[in-house]
Amino acid sequence: MYAFSKFDNGKAAGSLELYNQFEKKVKALWSQFDNKEKAQIFFGFINRGVLNLVFYESHFKPWILENMKEFDHDALSSVAFGLIVLKETDKQLWRVFV
Repeated sequence: MYAFSKFDNGKAAGSLELYNQFEKKVKALWSQFDNKEKAQIFFGFINRGVLNLVFYESHFKPWILENMKEFDHDALSSVAFGLIVLKETDKQLWRVFV
């Protein structure tokens, strides 16, 4: 998914159905991904503009709150970019950055 988000300088890559199917797989395998992989998946969905907000609230947001202190620079920058794009206003979430 991360590769799709970077394909051809951000031009459309993959159909919406591809992302819908990918979301199902990510949900099913969520516990098997490490923090870096989850950050790349988050970035991929955000960068393509196809992140389902219910999916964000149920999977990504709790994961960010619980694991941000363990993120390496790459994961942290991907997550920060995503939160800015989402215009996230949850103060508790942003406090975790400090």
